[in-house]
Amino acid sequence: MSLNPVLLHGLLFVVLLIEGVGVPGIPFELLWVTEGLLIHAGKTTFWEAVLWGTLGNWIGNVLGYVFGHKIAAYLPEKARNAIELKDVKRWYEKYDFWVIIISRWVGFLRTPFILYAGAAGMSLRRYTVFSLIGAFLWVGVWQYGLWKSGEAFLKWWQQYQLWIILGCVLIGAVSVAFMLRKKPAARTAEGEP
Repeated sequence: MSLNPVLLHGLLFVVLLIEGVGVPGIPFELLWVTEGLLIHAGKTTFWEAVLWGTLGNWIGNVLGYVFGHKIAAYLPEKARNAIELKDVKRWYEKYDFWVIIISRWVGFLRTPFILYAGAAGMSLRRYTVFSLIGAFLWVGVWQYGLWKSGEAFLKWWQQYQLWIILGCVLIGAVSVAFMLRKKPAARTAEGEP
């Protein structure tokens, strides 16, 4: 693989920073798979990938805390209103550390618990420390899982690539034939000759 690891680390940092701010729907998984392939090829290490991902996500969390009220105004209404501020405050009062750690694993909880942490009364110092722990755990588990699954896929691909390609071609041909067959039936139903 000829991809520059420094460039990939930088891209991972930026993407996870944006995700860490609380922006929902950021497709970061492919970067972890790519990092895993570079780890497998010996061009980087697991710990370098975790370091850059953790730093990006953690800095994003802190920015989300500091500017949460401003950032929330630009998010889709569904993301902004997933959980109300009073609920976020209650959860922080009751579960403190665990809310920060666990919310990042559940998409619809992640955004409000990042953006409303300051307004809910969580101190910046506590939030910063807990977010660093949470980001490290979250990035580490995902990076390890996608590294190992990517490694397994490569071995599987090398062994069965001909069958995989033939299966994809067959599925594609059947899909096209099915679509073409359905199209004339739809025209006839609409009264076209």
